[in-house]
Formats: sequence, structure tokens, C-alpha cells
Amino acid sequence: QFLLSLVFWILQDIYGYADDSDEKTAALRNENERLQRTVEELTNRHRAANEEIARLQRTVEELERRPANTANEAPHSRAPASEPAQAADVVLLNVGGTPYCTARSTLAKFRDSMLGAMFSGQFALSTDRDGRVFIDRDR
Repeated sequence: QFLLSLVFWILQDIYGYADDSDEKTAALRNENERLQRTVEELTNRHRAANEEIARLQRTVEELERRPANTANEAPHSRAPASEPAQAADVVLLNVGGTPYCTARSTLAKFRDSMLGAMFSGQFALSTDRDGRVFIDRDR
């Protein structure tokens, strides 16, 4: 009877382990599928981000090829601050000698700020020889 109990216990342990192993295998399979979906989603986001970067680089290159604006013109004043930035609404800046590129709507977001006033379209902006809006950061 002891031997029968031992065999029964061993068989129960073996089959119990097999059931546990099947559950673990299913769990690992589910986790693997979830991770594959995550990788696919991140790959798609990465591709979209690269496409957006390429689009923005083309826009910057196009803007840099345009002739420089004169100090009497009010560049980048196409849309009110409440509208989202368009590709043609990119602002090239020269801030204390460092070039930047941003959306005019970002600069005009806070209308009561200095940048909001500057990029409201109501004032003429100084530009450097490359057509970038010049901002002296020491002032």
C-alpha cells in the first residue's frame, strides 16, 4: 500500500507538473504575442516619426532657400495663434547666434508674452542674412 501511494503521488506530481507546464507555456505564448504586437506598434510609430522628420527637414530646406525677409516685413504671420501649425508656418529663429526651428503657433501661444506679441503678426521682425528671425537673448 505504501508503494501504491508513492506511485500515485509520483504520477499526480508528474501530471500536475505537466498541467502547470501547459499553463506556463500558454502564458508565455500569450506574452510573446503581446510583445510582438507591441514591437509592431512601436515599429509603425518609428516609421511615422521618421516620415514626419523627413517632411519637416524638407520644409526647413525649402524655407532656407527662400530669400531673406526685410526688416519692414512681418514674416510668419499667416494664421492666428489659435490655429494649429502648418508646414508653411514654420519659423526659423536665430536666438543669440544659435539657430532654431519651431512653429509660429508655439511662439504665439501665450499672447500676453513677449514672444506672443512678436509673432502675433502685428509687428515687423528683424531677420538675419539667412532669413531667420533674430532674437537677442541678452535683452
